[in-house]
Amino acid sequence: MKLLKSERIENHYSLEVEISVESVKTASDVAFKKLVKSSKIPGFRPGKAPRHVFEKFFGTEGITQEAVTTSVRVAYSDIIESLNLEVIDYPQNLRIGEFKENEPIVFSCTVDVVPFVTLGDYTHVRVEKKTVFIEESDIEKKLEELQQQHAEFVLSNEPCVNGDIVQLNLTTSLNNIPYEKWTRNGIGIEIGKSQFSSDFDNRICSLKKGDLSEFTVSFDPSFDNADVAGQDVFFKAEVVDVRSRKLPDLDDIFAKKASSFETMADFRESLASTLQKQLEEESENEFEKNVMDEVLKNTSVEIQPILISRELEFMLNQFKNSLQKSNLTLDMYLSFMNISLDQFKESQLPLAEKKVKSDLTLDEIAKKESIEASESDLIEEIKNWNLPNLKEATDIKKRISSLDLEELKVSVKRKKTMAFLLNQAKII
Repeated sequence: MKLLKSERIENHYSLEVEISVESVKTASDVAFKKLVKSSKIPGFRPGKAPRHVFEKFFGTEGITQEAVTTSVRVAYSDIIESLNLEVIDYPQNLRIGEFKENEPIVFSCTVDVVPFVTLGDYTHVRVEKKTVFIEESDIEKKLEELQQQHAEFVLSNEPCVNGDIVQLNLTTSLNNIPYEKWTRNGIGIEIGKSQFSSDFDNRICSLKKGDLSEFTVSFDPSFDNADVAGQDVFFKAEVVDVRSRKLPDLDDIFAKKASSFETMADFRESLASTLQKQLEEESENEFEKNVMDEVLKNTSVEIQPILISRELEFMLNQFKNSLQKSNLTLDMYLSFMNISLDQFKESQLPLAEKKVKSDLTLDEIAKKESIEASESDLIEEIKNWNLPNLKEATDIKKRISSLDLEELKVSVKRKKTMAFLLNQAKII
């Protein structure tokens, strides 16, 4: 194999390669052995016919085509490795010269490579970092949330208020025609959740068990139910029962129920510590984001569309997985948000572009600062995953061997580079 031409123009390499006669002959022998295995030639068992018989029966075109394809694929892979090119897409504009017996093959192509990254000053970034402290009001707010989560709903004869669960027998009509979709007995709604609309909730609010009310609600043209969007809907609602929210007392009994602590005092102390850690983590995340934003302001890079497209698909798959954990699908989400898949992708495009630029910038800084991911770094990273079956060092090394090592190294290297930038940043 001989490299005849290697020229970089912006983010593309133009290559021209010559494959030796010997390499083509070797590939031709391999191609014959592959093709003869599945051939059926009278008088010979599969795979046992001599080459001259095979060629007389089938011709040489199949062997030649297979040999040329294999030779080009191997030579392309070897040349990419020898030039240490970081290729980001399949080769384009592939041209293979005419095959001639006992002559080398010449092919040419262009390949997209990781773009040039021009770094600015990344070691003297000045960023504000907030000092955060938990306040008593934060603890009270969290306790109120927990109270709501542990609330009980008890039957009430009082007029319903915001937060109550009301059971209704509901008759609905649209343009004087019964609307069966919303006509049912025993439907439950929580006042304030706007299951139908906020106007509907307001009409039900203050009613009590046994009350009967008739009213009309006008729905906005943008309402997500196309049947009633922009329409006036008539409701006849009978209140079957009202269940009021009863909040538990914030005492030791509540502490035992809502946590692993025996007393409310210990629970409050633990809650304060947890909230403080959360605030500190949020502050750190914001600091990291701001540092990266400042570094990116000083960085110049021309990103190919294929990189952004791949990142967008990766983000989309991650989002799908997060939805699945809540027993939702992407189609359900898009329907709820009343947007198309293309609109959703368009909204995520700036995030994808920023992520690609951030990764390219971190990779370039890692090269410049000679930051690498050692085996001990990889082991520490996997330890942080807190997987129950990875306690011993041998277990972790086994897990490393089963992973995509290059992908893991890249991830760890970027984390180390980000830590380097945070350490270099000047806090103001």
